[in-house]
Amino acid sequence: MEIKDMHRASLYRYFIWADRLREYFEKAIVATKDMESSVESTWADDYGLFMAHWYGALYVVVEGWRVMGLKDTVVDTLLESPNVALLKQFRHATFHFQKEYFDVRFAKFWHDSKETVPWIRQLNGAFGQFFLKEMGSRAGLNIKADWPRKSNAT
Repeated sequence: MEIKDMHRASLYRYFIWADRLREYFEKAIVATKDMESSVESTWADDYGLFMAHWYGALYVVVEGWRVMGLKDTVVDTLLESPNVALLKQFRHATFHFQKEYFDVRFAKFWHDSKETVPWIRQLNGAFGQFFLKEMGSRAGLNIKADWPRKSNAT
């Protein structure tokens, strides 16, 4: 495997980690959909944990994408969104200790959730399609043709 392909394989690994967290998040939502919850308990429940880690892990893919100078029309269009800056701040709040329980960096991303949630799903899907198309055969990676993997979420 050439170095360029190894670098792409490395980024693909980060994507797989992020996408697996998305799957766990979706399963957790299904498992808890009939339970009462509060904003405070969201952070303690599985779906809050998996959502925060999925979002943070997906930002690592964004960073790698930019460092490597990769190009894809769909991905690049999504990365023009101001949501990227919000996602970066959300990632920082997730992976660096915050004294405030409701840190403003979480709140900003959630405040616009009608835009950020569909956007992050589209971004995750666009990365998946990129790796399926560009990496599957060239890098010898075992990427299933049925990506994105389906979860039990409704």
